[in-house]
Amino acid sequence: MTDSLYGDPFVYRMLFDGREHDLRWYLDLATQASGEILEIGVGTGRVALPLARAGHSVVGVDRSQAMLQSLAAELDRERVDVRSRLSSICADARSLDLGRRFALVLCPFNGLAHQLEDDDLTSLLAAVHRHLEPGGCLAFDVLAPDPVRLGGSCSSVPWLRHPRTGDVCRYDEELSYEPATERVRIRMTIRFMQVEREPEILTLELRQFFPAALERNLGKAGFEVVQQVDLGDSLGYLCAPVGAASWGRVLRR
Repeated sequence: MTDSLYGDPFVYRMLFDGREHDLRWYLDLATQASGEILEIGVGTGRVALPLARAGHSVVGVDRSQAMLQSLAAELDRERVDVRSRLSSICADARSLDLGRRFALVLCPFNGLAHQLEDDDLTSLLAAVHRHLEPGGCLAFDVLAPDPVRLGGSCSSVPWLRHPRTGDVCRYDEELSYEPATERVRIRMTIRFMQVEREPEILTLELRQFFPAALERNLGKAGFEVVQQVDLGDSLGYLCAPVGAASWGRVLRR
């Protein structure tokens, strides 16, 4: 069976629920913003849930119904006040028009990398403009270019329990990079070791952004970089509409 990673939130959670090193930055920005937050690519709520627990109102958007169902199940286990602060919508963010504006728009964990073509990125950034309050900011992070990683890689976990079935499995991951198109392709294979079952194969295709080219695209779309931070394996960007007064300017380096 072959499918997108975003069709299997159980595997997604197994791989990424432990990712926390970017959360402090997003939580600090939310506190600075002092208003409602829109998260593009909310997924299973890895960022949105901590924001809601911290008292922030969040609207999450995602194209994957499976991911949003997982988020809803997680949200059902939260306190009533947390549930009241987080809502979600299944939609393509490139054409999003909620008729509302937000103090902060987030696109965490390499979310922009799903915009494989410049036109896709332009449409997404135009949607962000439509949803920003005067003085509002866009914050996102993209994976930092890593020559070793972009040279292609293979990795394995020889033993794990399948997050959905509990069966003993082996996990193999292959990554390849195509410089001409700046495409990163990831193939994840889960092999069942003790039961007769076809392997599960999940795929992911992403765009590798490089800082200079990314900033040119942001500029063309009417954004300027207010802050850039090193988040370890990713670079965080805080951006404001060009020429607009912004709370984010207090964070300029």
